[in-house]
Amino acid sequence: TEDLHFVDLHRTDLIQRVCQVKPILDKILAKRVITDEGYSTVMAKRTTQDQMRELYMGPLRASGIKAKNIFYEILKELEPLLIKDLKGE
Repeated sequence: TEDLHFVDLHRTDLIQRVCQVKPILDKILAKRVITDEGYSTVMAKRTTQDQMRELYMGPLRASGIKAKNIFYEILKELEPLLIKDLKGE
């Protein structure tokens, strides 16, 4: 598990517990981690869990470690209590 990125290690928890999907998507779109088309595809999903799953299955998987680092920094900004909880802080 040491070689897994934080966002991969905590994938299930993040899918279930992240609630601010739209602001996260806005930020990763601005940083060009996701395309307009990818943004629309994720936003078309009805629940936040399905939106997070789509984000993981598409843009995050395709864009690799740099995208995961950006995603993690955005999560720390927008979901700080969740990230602290997952880190055991």
